Amino acid sequence: SDGFRLVDIRVDSITGSIQSVVDKGYVASDKYGNRDAEGVTCLPTRGTLLVVGEADSRVVEYAEDGKATGRELSLVTGVGNGGYESLAWDAWHGLLWTCTESPLAADVAASFTTAYPAECCACRLSMMD
Repeated sequence: SDGFRLVDIRVDSITGSIQSVVDKGYVASDKYGNRDAEGVTCLPTRGTLLVVGEADSRVVEYAEDGKATGRELSLVTGVGNGGYESLAWDAWHGLLWTCTESPLAADVAASFTTAYPAECCACRLSMMD
């Protein structure tokens, strides 16, 4: 099933050194099958987590108890096990970032020219507000 591991990490605010790490366990969500969760980020103001699934190219929001909130974001379809690998929340600008492991089919088709063959196509870096 889809899910995430909750870890409490205490960091010294002056030195930046890690003071303690406590594994609070795996939180599973039965609403979705195995989405091949790759990237997880926290939305502190909402008290929720966002998880990007490589298998379904979606970002799903979860409460800390593992229950889906119903908020989702569909992304351009990834390529098998080369899809979305990361997720980051930029609180300062209010932006969500993700990046693919491999070029998406749409990007390869759009970038294929004699000057830039498909092998040179870069991975997709996406920003959502």
